[in-house]
Amino acid sequence: MLITIPRTPVPAVLTNIPGPSKVITWSDVEVSKWSALPPQAGAGTMGIGIMSYAGGISIAVSADLVPGSEGVAHKICEGFERRFELYVARAKAVLEHQD
Repeated sequence: MLITIPRTPVPAVLTNIPGPSKVITWSDVEVSKWSALPPQAGAGTMGIGIMSYAGGISIAVSADLVPGSEGVAHKICEGFERRFELYVARAKAVLEHQD
């Protein structure tokens, strides 16, 4: 489980979008980060956008303030970060043992 679920239901929209696989430039300036958020479905909702860009991943979370769910957007981002670090560590371990 990524986070502790709040007692108050929070409707959410989640999207995952493949972004450019290589770094792009805009007016000769390198774009360092790229993220996207889906439109929120109304008051009291949350939007989560997961996007790849140039070998990395961006996770953006936007949430309305709902009583009982304060900090949920931050907790979701922290959960994704911990899980991603675990996946990278396990992938490195597998690669080290391949011959």
